[in-house]
Amino acid sequence: MSTLSITLPEAMKAHLERQVGPGRFTDVSAYIQSLIEEAMDDNAIAFSPSQRERIDALLLESVESFSRGEHTELHPSEFEDLARRMVEEHKGCQAS
Repeated sequence: MSTLSITLPEAMKAHLERQVGPGRFTDVSAYIQSLIEEAMDDNAIAFSPSQRERIDALLLESVESFSRGEHTELHPSEFEDLARRMVEEHKGCQAS
C-alpha cells in the first residue's frame, strides 16, 4: 500500500472523522478507500446522458408496472439467458 498526504479544510476533516466509528468505517483511510472504489466503479461503466435517461425511464416503468401487479415470475434459467444476451449485445463496448 502507498501513503498519501492531503490538505483539507477543517469542515472536510470534521466530516471524515464523523464517518469513523461503530457501524461505520474503522478509520479515515477505510472511508477514503470506499469513496475512491465507488468512483472507480462509477467510471467503469460510463453511459452517455441519453443512455442514462433511457435506463432511468425503463427502471421507473418497471417499478410502476410492478406496483400495478403487472409482472411475471422470472425463472433462474431465463435470467441466465437474459444475462448471456446482454453480455453478447455489449461485447466489444468499452467504458469511457
